[in-house]
Amino acid sequence: MAVELHKLPLAKRLAYIERIFIRHASIVLADDTLGILTDVPSGRREATLGYIRGYSRCGKSETLKRHIEKLTGLPVQKKLEQLIGGNGHLVVYVELSSGDTPLGVAQRILGLFEDLKLHRRNTAVPQDRERDAIRRAVDISNDNGVTLLALDEVQNLFRTGSAGDIAKTASMLISMQNASGFPIALTASPRLQELFDGNDAVQERAGPSMFLRPLPFRDGDEQEVFRGLVQKFEEKLPYLKGPGLFSDRWLPATFFATRGRVGRLAKLAHAATTVAFKDAAQGNNPANMTLAHVRRGFELLHGSDPRMLGVNPFDGKALPKIPLSVEEADAITPKTTKKSSRGRSLLDE
Repeated sequence: MAVELHKLPLAKRLAYIERIFIRHASIVLADDTLGILTDVPSGRREATLGYIRGYSRCGKSETLKRHIEKLTGLPVQKKLEQLIGGNGHLVVYVELSSGDTPLGVAQRILGLFEDLKLHRRNTAVPQDRERDAIRRAVDISNDNGVTLLALDEVQNLFRTGSAGDIAKTASMLISMQNASGFPIALTASPRLQELFDGNDAVQERAGPSMFLRPLPFRDGDEQEVFRGLVQKFEEKLPYLKGPGLFSDRWLPATFFATRGRVGRLAKLAHAATTVAFKDAAQGNNPANMTLAHVRRGFELLHGSDPRMLGVNPFDGKALPKIPLSVEEADAITPKTTKKSSRGRSLLDE
């Protein structure tokens, strides 16, 4: 019997919303990029290393995770590191966070193989020296037939922007590429360019790549593309009726709230759903999501967010002027200035 989505309880409704993912043209290209990386055998002398670069909430990590799920037939769990095996694939997935180091990455990979074939390598090799730990992690991965190494949010290895962190990250990637018998997929923010600028060898060895940007909103054609995405998303919501965010009246407000990022739309729907359940009579599940739910959900998410300029776009008032594309933000914020300046912070990475 078909599940009536509008009757799902709160926890299941939120989980359902988290799984909504609209494959617009750039996402399809990013997935194709990963397909090229994983379908073509690694080179005889070095592994293929591919990148999905993108702005925050533009789908780079989700695209990587869904590609892994397509390869293995298994979901990527909410874990910082994991082995995912199925359909003849064995994927090592590592999510990087602020403060991570190449040594830490190698040790986390080694930890995944504690109960497998560690005994096949000389345990006398020290694991606290970065170069040795990286070599050991790659060797163990090769021994166990790993078919893909996925490093998510690589920019966190050089978040401070220091030359030393950039050099260590470059050294790690080159070492992995030299010794791996499997492709390596990386996701990173636009700050990946700092790594390329700091080490020519990394850029020269780069394989297939894709850059995911926020959807622009400058003219009628771009606005229709964004409208189509919002409409598809709203049609997938677990409600009988949505708030009509793709209408002429509310489309500019939706762009203002999301800055053209698909992931922000999901977070807004998540918050609005929480509000909808709070408003519903006790024991009842809300069948519809209303604009009032969205308005209050936005307040929960962004009520004190300076990027929103003190405005709730779903109040129906005139909206402040903001950059409508990456190019407009760059025109306001020259690349020689700090990223915290006005244009970039209004678009934000």
